[in-house]
Amino acid sequence: VLLVTRGRLTKEQLDAFDNISRVLLDEHMWAHTTLIRTGYSRFTDSDSCAEDIEDMCEHPVMKEFLPKIGNRVIHVDNQCCFDSSEWQAKRTQSREKVFNHLR
Repeated sequence: VLLVTRGRLTKEQLDAFDNISRVLLDEHMWAHTTLIRTGYSRFTDSDSCAEDIEDMCEHPVMKEFLPKIGNRVIHVDNQCCFDSSEWQAKRTQSREKVFNHLR
């Protein structure tokens, strides 16, 4: 199960994660669930990604949700850039990051 979010978590997204954790996912599905954070320009900086996960854990819903999925969070940057070579490189890196996780 891939859950995709972009930017700061909104109340609606937090409500959705709460509902997903209570209703849709049973204990067997947690091991197969990953949160993908899109549009994250610093996706290659592991310290920045770790900080983002810590920031998400400030929300009680996410503090409970993330450990259930084993803190599996992938940060990618799929934003459109005007410099096509830069955009292509980021897109390739993001794709590889997701594929490596899924293997």
